[in-house]
Amino acid sequence: MLGKTRDTLLTVEGKRMALILTNEDVEQVLTMKDCVSVVEEAFIDLGRGQGVNIPRTDVLIPSARSAGLTYYPKIMAGATRRSGVFALRINSDLWADATERMVRVSIESEAQNKFCALVLLYSIDTCELLAICHSGFIQRMRVGATGGIGAKYLARKDAATVGLIGSSWQAGAQLLALREVRNITQVKVYSPNRERRTSFAEEMSKILGVQVRPVDTARECVRNVDIVDLATSAREPVIDGKWLEEGVHVHCIQPMELDNETFLRSNVVVSNVRPFGSTGEYPYIQVFNMGEVSRERQNIPGTPHLSVNWDNTPGLSELILGQVEGRTADKQITLHLNNVGVGIQFAAVGAKVYELAKEKGVGKEIPREWLLQAVQG
Repeated sequence: MLGKTRDTLLTVEGKRMALILTNEDVEQVLTMKDCVSVVEEAFIDLGRGQGVNIPRTDVLIPSARSAGLTYYPKIMAGATRRSGVFALRINSDLWADATERMVRVSIESEAQNKFCALVLLYSIDTCELLAICHSGFIQRMRVGATGGIGAKYLARKDAATVGLIGSSWQAGAQLLALREVRNITQVKVYSPNRERRTSFAEEMSKILGVQVRPVDTARECVRNVDIVDLATSAREPVIDGKWLEEGVHVHCIQPMELDNETFLRSNVVVSNVRPFGSTGEYPYIQVFNMGEVSRERQNIPGTPHLSVNWDNTPGLSELILGQVEGRTADKQITLHLNNVGVGIQFAAVGAKVYELAKEKGVGKEIPREWLLQAVQG
């Protein structure tokens, strides 16, 4: 973070410089250990009134390029005094109609399979733009870290085994974070693609230094484990709550992965944050439409299948600060819902990335003067 470096902002030959950081740059400097630490601090700051979070805002505009395309930017922002940073995260996406849901499509350019998603970091002391970062690796790490923090406060102290549903890039981050908060000794992984889950297990076994074993069914994956982690892109439940055993901690990266039985059987339920005051079926995201963009084309996560009162579901800040009870008995089933991302995560992680990149000389520099103007507004 910027706390110790606010008075020594990046300069080259006396000129103040901003950084351009790619995903590869971020991966070079950011560890999961650092990420868990700063994200936990961000939730503490939010709970103490030392951070501010702007609800995620989605904008949907029918694309003139094709009747089946929707331009779909998503915006998140937040700041903490501790980090000294205001972060603005923007996904500039096109989504296409598919058989059952919308799917994200890459940008048409000479370089195929590219996506435009950036994090902009501003100094809350000088108002200057400090850095422009690719958001992909930061996104992966902040989601993983948040799941790890939930496990730190809700999983049994002796939790050592994990059943992981999903074998994506995000799934790997969940394991990296769990390793930071518990002594993980064994992992089972299931995803529908046998080849993918096998290669994922081999890769993560080497990274973690513990056995990661692919299994053939979701039921087998959650049997006799201490932590069940759901990290998929599924739009429907991926486990049956009847399978859950006493004492297990459950985490999901999106509520749609859960069935209602899991929710009802959980003795302790915590989300990332309470609703921000917006209304609707999913009261965490502000949605603005241009033209006739149907609910089916919005791709906004709905949770009508869950008997959840979001207003009464405490957030991580309250849990960490001891304002609500977490696990009080080993036999309890605990549940952490990653209900929505929050801007303070990007402020905290982005500030740490900026600090480390400066220390290690990573990234491309541009004069900040290019980004300043002599008139207001």
